[in-house]
Amino acid sequence: MNEKITLTNNGVDTVYVREDLATKNTGVGLFREVKFCGFDWNVIAEDSESLTLLMKKCLSPDIIKKVFNSDEYDSDYDVKFNSDSSDWRWKNSIIRKRLNDRFLKMLDKDSLVPMTSTVWLDGESSTTKDYVRLLSVEELFRLPKSLKENKCKYLFWSFSPHNLNSVGYASVFSVNSSGNLDYYLVDSSGAVAPVIKLKRSSLTEK
Repeated sequence: MNEKITLTNNGVDTVYVREDLATKNTGVGLFREVKFCGFDWNVIAEDSESLTLLMKKCLSPDIIKKVFNSDEYDSDYDVKFNSDSSDWRWKNSIIRKRLNDRFLKMLDKDSLVPMTSTVWLDGESSTTKDYVRLLSVEELFRLPKSLKENKCKYLFWSFSPHNLNSVGYASVFSVNSSGNLDYYLVDSSGAVAPVIKLKRSSLTEK
C-alpha cells in the first residue's frame, strides 16, 4: 500500500512515497533510510528536486567482486584510492571509474541526477561530473557520527584531498571505523561508501 510521508526538515513540503521494489522510504526527516535498487541508503541532503543519498554500509565483498577487478582489492575487499601514490585527484581514481561504470549498471540511471564536484589542493582544481561519487570532507563534517561509525572494518574514503607532502605522497580524507575524520595515503586501501543524487520525482506519486 502506498503511504504519505511528511518531511519536516527545513520546511520541505509533503511528498508521497511509492513503496515498491525500486524505492522505499522508511522514515521522515533528514538522515532517514531509503531503499533504492536493492540497497539501503540514508538521506544526507535534499531540495525541491532531489535527494542526496549515502549508502548505509560500505560496499559488501560480493559487490566489490562484481565492481572491481580481482587485482584492485585486497583480502579485506578494500580498494586503493589511486595506485599512483602522488595523485590526489578524484577524476583519476579507479574507484570513480568503477562506480560510474559497473556499479552504475546496478542502479536505475534514469532516476539519478549527475553531480558536479570540484576539489582543490595547492592552488590546483579538479572538476568531475558523476552519477556516483564518494562523500566530500564538507559533507563528512555535517553528518552525525551515527552515520559514519561502524560502516566498515578499517576506514572508508572521501574524494577530498588532504595533502601532497614534500616527497610526493598524496593523502585523502577518510573516516575510520569509529566514525572519526582521518586521512590516509592514496595508495592505502579503504572501503567504498557510494553517494548518489536521486530525482524526487522517482519518489512522488503521479
